Amino acid sequence: MKFEQATIFGFGKWVDDTIDFSNQQVTYIYGENESGKSTLHTFILFMLFGLPPKQREFYRPKTSGKMGGRLTVVDKGVRFTIERFHEVRNGAAVCYTADGNEEEEQWLKERLKGMNYAIYQSIFSFSANDLATITTMKEDDLGDVILGIGMTGSTNLYTVEKQLDSKIGELYKPYGKKPAINQQLSNLQQMQERLDKWKKSEGSYRNKKLEAQQIEKELQALRIDLEQETAKRIKLEKKHHAWPIIQEYQAVMERLQHLPEVLAFPESGRERLEKQKELLLPLKSENAVSHENIRRLSETIHSLEERKVNEVIIQEAKDLLADKASYEAYQQENNRLQVALQKQQLHIEKTLENLNISLNEEDLQNTHLSFHTEKHWKHIKNDLDKLDLEKEQLDIERNQLNKQRTILWNQIDTGRENLYPERTIDEWQHQLISVKHSEMLQQINHVQNQRSKDWQYKKLMKERKAKYIVLAAISAALICLLVAITIERNLFLVIAMFVLMTGVGQWFWQKKSIAEIDHMLHSEKPQPSNNVTEKECLELESKLEQQQQLKNEIRSLQEQLKTTEISLLQWEEKQFQHMERYQRIENQMKEQHEQYPFLQEINPTYWPEFFHELKNSIRMSKQLQEYRDRITENQEALEKMSDRISMFLSKVNRDGKGKPIKQQYDWIMHIVEENDETIKQLDFNQQLLQETMENQYNLNEKMKTYEQEMAKLFTIAEVNSEEDFYKKAKIVDEKRTLTNSRAKLESQLSALFKATTWQHYTQEDMDADSLRMELEQTKERISNLEEALEKGRQTLADRNAMITSIEMSEEYSDSIHLIEQDKEKLNQLVKKWAVMKTAKELLLRTKRSYRDKYLSEIIEETSLFFAELTGNRYQKVYPPSQDVPFKVERNDGTRFTIKELSQGTIDQLYVSLRLAISSSMSERHALPFMIDDAFVHFDSIRTQRIINILNRIAKQQQVLVFTCKKEMVEASENKSYIHL
Repeated sequence: MKFEQATIFGFGKWVDDTIDFSNQQVTYIYGENESGKSTLHTFILFMLFGLPPKQREFYRPKTSGKMGGRLTVVDKGVRFTIERFHEVRNGAAVCYTADGNEEEEQWLKERLKGMNYAIYQSIFSFSANDLATITTMKEDDLGDVILGIGMTGSTNLYTVEKQLDSKIGELYKPYGKKPAINQQLSNLQQMQERLDKWKKSEGSYRNKKLEAQQIEKELQALRIDLEQETAKRIKLEKKHHAWPIIQEYQAVMERLQHLPEVLAFPESGRERLEKQKELLLPLKSENAVSHENIRRLSETIHSLEERKVNEVIIQEAKDLLADKASYEAYQQENNRLQVALQKQQLHIEKTLENLNISLNEEDLQNTHLSFHTEKHWKHIKNDLDKLDLEKEQLDIERNQLNKQRTILWNQIDTGRENLYPERTIDEWQHQLISVKHSEMLQQINHVQNQRSKDWQYKKLMKERKAKYIVLAAISAALICLLVAITIERNLFLVIAMFVLMTGVGQWFWQKKSIAEIDHMLHSEKPQPSNNVTEKECLELESKLEQQQQLKNEIRSLQEQLKTTEISLLQWEEKQFQHMERYQRIENQMKEQHEQYPFLQEINPTYWPEFFHELKNSIRMSKQLQEYRDRITENQEALEKMSDRISMFLSKVNRDGKGKPIKQQYDWIMHIVEENDETIKQLDFNQQLLQETMENQYNLNEKMKTYEQEMAKLFTIAEVNSEEDFYKKAKIVDEKRTLTNSRAKLESQLSALFKATTWQHYTQEDMDADSLRMELEQTKERISNLEEALEKGRQTLADRNAMITSIEMSEEYSDSIHLIEQDKEKLNQLVKKWAVMKTAKELLLRTKRSYRDKYLSEIIEETSLFFAELTGNRYQKVYPPSQDVPFKVERNDGTRFTIKELSQGTIDQLYVSLRLAISSSMSERHALPFMIDDAFVHFDSIRTQRIINILNRIAKQQQVLVFTCKKEMVEASENKSYIHL
């Protein structure tokens, strides 16, 4: 079985990830601590075997709602995908095969051949945490592991053993109480004790019967006395409980007798009078306040009328204030224009100074630039730049062409000097042709010689073959002849003649063909004639090649020379055109100098930049004049507005001469605001006076209504004053309260007694102390009677129990029968326990047998792995026996227990043991082998050794190594690994 790919939808820290295990060698899964290696390890086991619900809940991711994934597996050429989800089918697996079928978890268990989570962990998976277990591993522990190897997939011996231990414990434990046999023994002991007691209690039945009857009579008398005393106690308790109510009832009746029976008074008179007074009191107070407010408001209105200013003057003041914003705007604009004027003058002066030409502000105002001037100056500048650039390029091009022509002439002369005469070159070519012809003849002769040698061997074989054919034909002819003579049949004579002729004809044909081939091979061969050595031949070829190359170079140089001459003629034409363009531009520059004389001081290259500066300066000069004109206009408007303000102030008796214009405006503003405030207050007070007078009228009307209602109440109560009304109201309230109390008390007494009884109690004189004393005496008698009754009942119950026990004497025989039944049940349980104990012994014997069968093989394999990991320092491993742990034997024969070894060597021994167990198991279950950080204590040498072993194992079984050691990954042959 091999893992190909794991798709994790959600498991611990892994969410929506895919891991590829398709590497053919050992698959290294590398990651730092807390990178999720162990979680990935657990995910693979979850996919194969599942997990309990609590463990699945533990691995639920924090950032995803899904918990589960898929694992693609190849088993014996069959590819299928295992899918598990925590929420689906309670974590059960679904397998999807390559042909589209969908299988249940039982199908997966069959593919795993009985392998489960625990067995897989003990055989095919281990981690650094398991390394310490070898130091405490005993004989039985190793036996359990080996038993798992031998029995996986056939019967689950671990489950059977646990079931046997559980059932044996349920039947019997030496010091237990709950097991069935222990309980049965305890029941037998208790029943025997009861049987012994029954034997002693068969004596005084008659006496106990008489005593029981007498006790019953005494109890009946006590019950009658108790009922009588109880009824008396209840009556006294009720009377004692009602005593305060009766006293209160008597007092109420006495007070009611002193009040008149009929009283004239309005319904809820006191409340109605209080309500009218409450409503009338604020109205009286408000009426007094209204009188005062009317007087005060009248005086205020008269004062405000005297302070009010003429409307014409106020309107003129408002007109002046409306112009205040314009006045301030003129002032601000003048200030701003003055600042801008100064800045503009400085800017113009600085610009002209930077230009360094004979221009002033007046010249700027007289200078006019047309819309196409800038374009014309740019065109002149660009044309000059282009001409200068063309001149430089023409000079460079002329120098390059002259230099190139000189170089080409020199190269042509040099090449001609190195050329040989044509006659000499022809002689060299003729010699080379002769050499080539001689070489071809030599090759032909060599091939013919090789063929001749091959023919000699083939000739010998053909002669032998012809000889054998003739002999075979003669033999066959003789045989046919003998058969013909024997059976006297002419047909065999004909066959004999045909076979003989065929064999002889074949022999002659072979001889002829061999002769023809000999003649052809031994005909005269042309002999090569070569007087030139191989070295001379190579020199000739080199010289001819050099001469041909020189000719080609000379022809190429001559072509280049022609091209250069043409280029020189073209350059002269370009030079003439350049001079003509330069003359035209000089004429344009003269025209501009005449129109703008100051341009003579500036290089034409800077004319476009100068245009912008000049245009900007002209614009600023015009703007400067505009500033001056606007300042003059604003100053005239300010003077007119100042004259109007002075005339107004003189009308209101204010002298504004010499005062700041702001202070004059403040005076005007104050006059307007003060008058507006006076008008506002006047309107407000007049409106308030009107409202107050209306309110006073309404108050008077309301007060009349309330006063009339109060007079009606006095009439009904038959009184003339408020004081008499309250006195009568007090008497009415008292009588109502007493009447209600009487009704309440009568209701309480009726609930406790009958009507005649409680009325009788209210008429008689009672003493509370004597009533309480009588009640206590009654309670004491009841207590004594109850105590005597309880003692009698207990005595009677004891007697009846004894009598009943004696009357049911048949229980004795029943007890004997039950004891016999329990003994038989005990025998059955003991037999069952013996059977299970025997089965447990047989199971232990089977485990020892499997251990002995596989132990030697596993220990031998462990020794081989251990020797390789330790560099053959140790040659033998001995398994644990009884209380003795693992032992190892060094090359010199010295033996060490596992506790005497270093931590690294202990780890190597445990790894060797696990590798041996997995190797033994892989013969039946080729499941992937997973190792989780088990080599943390290995140095570089040990790491390389274990890598070699894992590579060897990986040829037969897939190996997954989870590690946090980068050096282990780097030391492996397979450089591809999974980085988490």
